[in-house]
Amino acid sequence: MKAFKNAIVVWALIPLFTGAMAILLGPSFWQIGGLELSPAGISDPLLDSQVRFLGTIWLGYGVLLCVCVSDLQKYANLLRGALFLVFLAGIARLVSVAQVGVPDSSAGLLIITAVLLAELVLMPLLIWWQYRVLPKEPAKLG
Repeated sequence: MKAFKNAIVVWALIPLFTGAMAILLGPSFWQIGGLELSPAGISDPLLDSQVRFLGTIWLGYGVLLCVCVSDLQKYANLLRGALFLVFLAGIARLVSVAQVGVPDSSAGLLIITAVLLAELVLMPLLIWWQYRVLPKEPAKLG
């Protein structure tokens, strides 16, 4: 159970860090990942607003994972749902790749590949692992 808990903590660090960076840096944070944005694109108010909004949601996801880790039994269903949500987001990302393609830059391609692996492979593995280490009847909330 401790190894599973540690795996969730490590996973939580990713949205905590990247969400905070998106909030602090806005669209310029995406340039670190190889996205090529013009100066006009970086300073676009709508894009900036959207990046910071999504960064906040992603940071909140990391906080949610930390809450779940505080009592894996009590928050088992919530954790399973949170992991499944990222799996669904991976399917949406796969649709994007099918419709729009992959980034031209090697850094962008590496990032898309890594996040798809995390979303479509790691999330189901974590859900499976959770089923293996936790009792079948999670505690009721409230």
